[in-house]
Amino acid sequence: MNSPRLKYSLMALIFLILTITTSAHADEDFEETKRRAESGDAVAQFLLGSMYKIGKGVPENDKEAVKWYRKSAEQGIAQAQGNLGIMYALGQGVPENNTLAYKWLNLARLAGGQVGGNAQNVLDLITPKMTKEQITEAQKMATEWYEAHQK
Repeated sequence: MNSPRLKYSLMALIFLILTITTSAHADEDFEETKRRAESGDAVAQFLLGSMYKIGKGVPENDKEAVKWYRKSAEQGIAQAQGNLGIMYALGQGVPENNTLAYKWLNLARLAGGQVGGNAQNVLDLITPKMTKEQITEAQKMATEWYEAHQK
């Protein structure tokens, strides 16, 4: 990530999303959240990812945060999709990859509301750094995921 402005903006957005989410679930106990997450609860998976990201009840661990965000994102939780996209954009817990960042952020954007607005802001920051081929591939991946997960 070459631009300090871009990195700072992405970090501010992920912190905002994490703060809003974890404050709404302030009473969540790490062990209980982990138990629910391991049983497949998508919201608990997102919360567990957030706990690992900020070190709430457990040491900070970006790789574990990505693991749990991915599980939650695959189940359609928009906040997890947005945070996973930001993690890819920053190369936190995973190698930096704007194509995968774009895929997950685009899916989060479709949720609309505050999550969608934040995702769009990050997309606006990373898109100029991408080639047309990368954008096309990311859009294809997002479309395939979306179509496969329609109910």
